Amino acid sequence: MIVIFGVFFSIIVLSCNHHITGNSKLKNENTYNVEGKINGMDSGWLYLGMYDTSLKAPLFFFDSTRIIDSNFQFKGKFSSPMPCKIMVKNLKFLWPATHYFILDTGFTKVQLFKDSMANSLITGPPSQEQFMTFHKKLYDLEIPFQKNFSLRDKGIISVDSLNTLEEAFYHKKSELLLQQVKENPGSIISAFIVKNNLNYEIDIPTLEEIYNVLTNKNNYFAKSILNYLNVLVAKKKIGIGSQAPYFKITDNKNRVITNKTFEGNYLLIDFWASWCVGCREENPYLANAYKKFAGRGLEIMSISLDVNKQSWEDAIKKDNLSWIQACNLKNPDNNEISRNFGITLIPANFLIDREGRIIARDLMGNEIEKELTKFLGEN
Repeated sequence: MIVIFGVFFSIIVLSCNHHITGNSKLKNENTYNVEGKINGMDSGWLYLGMYDTSLKAPLFFFDSTRIIDSNFQFKGKFSSPMPCKIMVKNLKFLWPATHYFILDTGFTKVQLFKDSMANSLITGPPSQEQFMTFHKKLYDLEIPFQKNFSLRDKGIISVDSLNTLEEAFYHKKSELLLQQVKENPGSIISAFIVKNNLNYEIDIPTLEEIYNVLTNKNNYFAKSILNYLNVLVAKKKIGIGSQAPYFKITDNKNRVITNKTFEGNYLLIDFWASWCVGCREENPYLANAYKKFAGRGLEIMSISLDVNKQSWEDAIKKDNLSWIQACNLKNPDNNEISRNFGITLIPANFLIDREGRIIARDLMGNEIEKELTKFLGEN
């Protein structure tokens, strides 16, 4: 399954497309200066980018610079510190990029490795050091835990033991996030770190405390944390026997679809996306269920979390999806329907009876037909 809450952010960049102009000291307080070398490239171009919050494009490039004798420099103005990546265009490896680093006022030193961008070395202002310190703590927590998977595969520890260790790991990770926020409550970097590490295992009280400790809530990352908190609260409320949340959406045939559209029928609501491999693998099972039960009181509606209309429509056509297809082209942070249904992972689905009650959820593979047979009978 795929976690749908990734890292998306936006910021107004005041200047771009800079080239190397020397090492003169920048006078403007809100300026960045990134200098470094790249092993394996004497010339070419590097790009400075961040995610597009609309998710219509994987990345938003806002600065570029030439590589001269393996050296490079980015210089520009910005409104506030922001997490960024440096990328090099390489047809073999597509767009290899560094890990995130914090672009901030002052000097940032970078050592890039063309064929191993993720292992690049980046040092910079205090905000970057704060960022690196957190990830060192997270790394020290994650590496020992990851070894438990190989121990399970070798039969040294049981699945139940691994589940217990995993629960403890996520608890420690949540404590680490809370510690970061308590030590730097007003830092936008703290909000970014939490946003970047949100997962469905985090408990509601801890996330509530994290959000309440933040003193700078007027930014994209903090708002995204609040949205995820609301999703978790909604997810807890939606259980077997509860009424399905109200929804209203327009489908790909320009029809307005609401709960009332399906009164008197069973409804299987499927949440998916064209980019979700697991979702696409489930489509044949949905197709078989629709073919078998459509004439006996079953409706299926797939709600896509795509933000790119063309990608969504192409997937519908390629997978030959003949049931109701709808998408509001909103990303998870702005998607009221997925938020009200408590969607943190896809694929996800809900089976709703004739009275609008949820009677099953997250049916995968052959489970779909087996569950539908309980309510609609055999042929």
